[in-house]
Amino acid sequence: MADSSCKVAWEQLHCAFGDSRKVGELLQQALAGKDVWADLFGHVLHQGTIYEATVAVAAWIVEALQTGRLNDRLISVGMPLGRRDVLSERALAFDLLSGMAESAHEAVRSRSTPKQYKAIAALVLEALQPGIPLYEAGVEDPDDQIGEASSTLLEALAGNAVAATDSKYQRSLRAKLGMPLPTSTA
Repeated sequence: MADSSCKVAWEQLHCAFGDSRKVGELLQQALAGKDVWADLFGHVLHQGTIYEATVAVAAWIVEALQTGRLNDRLISVGMPLGRRDVLSERALAFDLLSGMAESAHEAVRSRSTPKQYKAIAALVLEALQPGIPLYEAGVEDPDDQIGEASSTLLEALAGNAVAATDSKYQRSLRAKLGMPLPTSTA
C-alpha cells in the first residue's frame, strides 16, 4: 500500500501551529507505535478547531484503519495530573476522527462559518466518507470508546449533503492534499 501522506504537500498546509511539516512526521511516529497522539490532536484539532492538515490526517487515519496499519496495539498515553493510561491506537484514532467529524459537521451547518473554513470542513467530511463501513462495524465494537466514536462519526456524516463548493481556495487545497478535483456535472 502506498502511503497517502507522501502525496501531501505538508509544508504548504496549515495546522494549529503554522505549517504542517511536523504532522507528516507525527503520522509516521504513530504508525511506529509511539505516543504522539496528544501532539497529533493538538496540531489538527486544537480546541475543536480544524485546519487544512486535518483533511489529510482524516484521510490517512481512515486508510490506516482500513488496511490494519492502526490496530489494537496498546499505547501508554499521558493523562492529566501526570497519570498514564493505556489505550489501543485504534481507539485513539477513532476518537480523533469523531472529534474531526463533529467540528466539521458544525462548521458546515452553521450560517456564520466563514467560507474558507466551511470549505475545509466540507473536505474533512469528504475525507471521512470512505470509512463509513468501519464506523458501522465500530458501533458494535466491545471497546466502548470506539463504539461511541463510531456513533458520533455516523451521526455527523448521516445525510451530509454538503453542496460541493468549488472555490479557487478549495481547488488549491485539493491540489496540496493530492485530492482529485470534483468532476463537473454540467
